[in-house]
Amino acid sequence: SIVRGGTLHGGFSAHLVDSMTTLALLTVGDEPQPGVSVDMNLTYMKPARIGEETIIEARALKAGRTMAFLECEIRNKDDALLVKGSHTKFLG
Repeated sequence: SIVRGGTLHGGFSAHLVDSMTTLALLTVGDEPQPGVSVDMNLTYMKPARIGEETIIEARALKAGRTMAFLECEIRNKDDALLVKGSHTKFLG
């Protein structure tokens, strides 16, 4: 279940960070590619509650020839930071 104990499950938060940073990466360059995850780090600041509206913002910080560095924040509608994620991908 994505909801446990009335809050969003951490594993699903990780899935959101992975998916949203990959989408951000696909907006970069002339021939975008999704890459392969090398490292992903998440910091859980505050739980997302059932029924709470969340806002997800993902950015490609740098996409070079072989590596991409990405970040993502999940916030509630009151702008409180819930999850902070960083993601590194290999661009084969």
